[in-house]
Amino acid sequence: MRERNGREGSASVLLTCLLAGLIPVFFILYGNARCETLKNAVEWNGQNAGKAVLSYYLPQLSKQYDIYGIWKEESLLEWRMKQYIQASSPFWNGEENSGLLKARLENVKVNPEPYSLMDPEQWKKQLRTVMELGTVADLLENTRLVDSLKEVIALAGEGMTKGESAGEIKVQRSLKVVQAAANASAASAAGAAGEHGQSEESELQRKSEQLEKDRKKREAEGQKLMDSVKLRGGNILDDKEIIEKLPSRQLDLSSSEGVWDVLRWDFGQWGEFIQSSLYTDLYALHYFGSYKDEREGWFLCELEYLLQGQLSDEKNFEKTKRDLFFLRTALNLAAIYRDEAMQQWIGAMAAAMAPVPYPVAFGVIAASVSALEAGSDVKRLLQGESIPPLKSPGQWKTAENMTDHGEESVSDTGEMSYKDHLHVLLLLRPQRTKLIRMMDLVQLNLSRSIDPEFSLEECCAGFQWNISARMKDVAGREGIWECEGESCYE
Repeated sequence: MRERNGREGSASVLLTCLLAGLIPVFFILYGNARCETLKNAVEWNGQNAGKAVLSYYLPQLSKQYDIYGIWKEESLLEWRMKQYIQASSPFWNGEENSGLLKARLENVKVNPEPYSLMDPEQWKKQLRTVMELGTVADLLENTRLVDSLKEVIALAGEGMTKGESAGEIKVQRSLKVVQAAANASAASAAGAAGEHGQSEESELQRKSEQLEKDRKKREAEGQKLMDSVKLRGGNILDDKEIIEKLPSRQLDLSSSEGVWDVLRWDFGQWGEFIQSSLYTDLYALHYFGSYKDEREGWFLCELEYLLQGQLSDEKNFEKTKRDLFFLRTALNLAAIYRDEAMQQWIGAMAAAMAPVPYPVAFGVIAASVSALEAGSDVKRLLQGESIPPLKSPGQWKTAENMTDHGEESVSDTGEMSYKDHLHVLLLLRPQRTKLIRMMDLVQLNLSRSIDPEFSLEECCAGFQWNISARMKDVAGREGIWECEGESCYE
């Protein structure tokens, strides 16, 4: 009996020792788990509080442009963060309260500068979100610009190739005409009186002057057609205080890649360039007005401002007309090399300019005819018509004396409106420049609905935050733990 009691006592002592050793381990594990839970709770509260603060976005900015931003006032952001953190979780207990999980908020710091709305990169991110998820996304499916532009480039290259391959034949043919004309002129000069004769040099001079005169006349007629459309009304920004606050006056507009750098790219790189600028350009076309699509804003010609950056509607309009004139001249010149009838018509005029070298005469006449047609094109665009980027036979409006094409054919590249042509011009502008000028327009327009002194510099699209919390361990000892994160509109 004693032996049994002895054995039972030994077992009890052994179990007691084992349990006594496990109890500290249990409390250590419990304390660590409790601490990790509190840390997770603090970070979770910080993330939720950051999202809640973002709900105080500027409604005017969101309603007009689908861009989200909040006031960049650190003290206000920190106060709102504290309120949401302390009210959103039972883990934040007061000094008099008790609980298994307990923490006390010490401090909240925010830094909105990395997300300032004065940063073009923040706008680029939001524009991408708008284009991918917003109402403008269907424009990507419906727009014909990218396909049309690819066809324009391809057809222009094809036309130039055809022109080069056929050039030798045309030059040989024209040289025969020139030679025949020269022989006839020589015979006439030999049989006529000396005072009626002309040297080859004087004839070349006369024909060169006539060629230059015809060129200037055609180009002047084209300019006159284009300038017949005037801007009615328009605004001018001349308030120096407002001008100094514009993002374009505070930020660097220079870009690492200018227009001519882009034009020197290989054709394969154009796809990447078009893709990178597509979101910005389509956003601008949808949210800003133009000469043919006036909106209620500071400027009447907003898209033209994105192109030119002048502080006057009239100046932006006139400079945009000139850009369209040069664009249409280049496209018409490319179209000539696709149109056999146009080449024959211009070739006949070039041959008549002998002894001026045929290639020189052909190039001058082709450029001047393209400029004359470009003036008509710009006028039609400003009147609301659409025209094909590269014209087909029968679509030339100013070549009255040209060989008859028959019925007007349908363009194989579709037709483009005034806004479509503005898109092409926008595509050739540096993206940073477009973004910053876009910021100018938003700031000017919102200054009329929010505050006359409104500035994007006072707004941000998010902020970085840092939370300090005081926690208690199992033994009642306190320690400070910090966590950080960021909250922004995506």
